[in-house]
Amino acid sequence: MSKKEPRKSSTLAERTEARTRRFFAKAGILRIPASVIALNIERAEQRAARKAEERAEELRARYANHMSVTAAASELGIPRDRLFTVLRREGWLYRDHTRKWKATDKAVSDGWIVMRGREAVAWPQLTPAGRAEIERRLGTSGNNESAE
Repeated sequence: MSKKEPRKSSTLAERTEARTRRFFAKAGILRIPASVIALNIERAEQRAARKAEERAEELRARYANHMSVTAAASELGIPRDRLFTVLRREGWLYRDHTRKWKATDKAVSDGWIVMRGREAVAWPQLTPAGRAEIERRLGTSGNNESAE
């Protein structure tokens, strides 16, 4: 009994053509018009494009009202570096070993900050609740943090 070789990565078109050929082979049809294969590939590509657009739209909707620390600082009327300092002091952000800003678990679980992007290029964003909370905290501190 021989072991199966690991699947080599293939393109969507190659996978679709192979699936089409298997389908017709099971039905006993060995000669498949190229137009049928081309049509199946086109439909598979359209489905893949629709799925990608749905995922992108889902992400846009999910993060629609979130804002970067820079944008939040601008709206709050304080320097960006000052807001990073405040967020670090409040325990919402910290710098990792590569000196990148990361959200603390508590800030994420409280719903104040989310991390966007993949691990290597992730960045923190304030949620609407986080922005309102930091504005409240800055306001309760006499807003002297923003008056420089």
